[in-house]
Amino acid sequence: MSKQSSAQHPAHCRLDWRPSRLHCAALVLLGGLAAASCLLSAAPRAWRIGAALLACTQGIRLARREGATAPRQLQFSADYRVLRLGPPGRALRLVRVRIHVQGTLASLSGQDEGGRIHRLSWWPDTLGPAGRRVLRLAAGTPIAETGPSLATMQG
Repeated sequence: MSKQSSAQHPAHCRLDWRPSRLHCAALVLLGGLAAASCLLSAAPRAWRIGAALLACTQGIRLARREGATAPRQLQFSADYRVLRLGPPGRALRLVRVRIHVQGTLASLSGQDEGGRIHRLSWWPDTLGPAGRRVLRLAAGTPIAETGPSLATMQG
């Protein structure tokens, strides 16, 4: 990133993304459960074993692919619009950004200037309360609407 582009778009806030271990574990668990479902089905024995092996292999493959995804960094401007996504020097500017925060899960999707869609999701093990607050502000959602009820915040 050059000095000129840094001066034009100063980063107000940075938020890191990394693959979630919980997500990877869930993918392996779902593959195992799918394999068990196949084995307990009424299909012919050869089909059950083949489908179970395929389901288990697919769960492991998806978990390995998710775990091998490179960490990324989001840079927000002062008005909390995503400016750049990716490592410094190779960051992409996103347009049509949508951010959704539901409890401890958060997701972001947007298009780069070439039209390619980028999606990120944060699980509870990768995003703390401060990061969720940043994403809520970026989404334009008031904190009071998504946080604890006002009755629990008194005294």
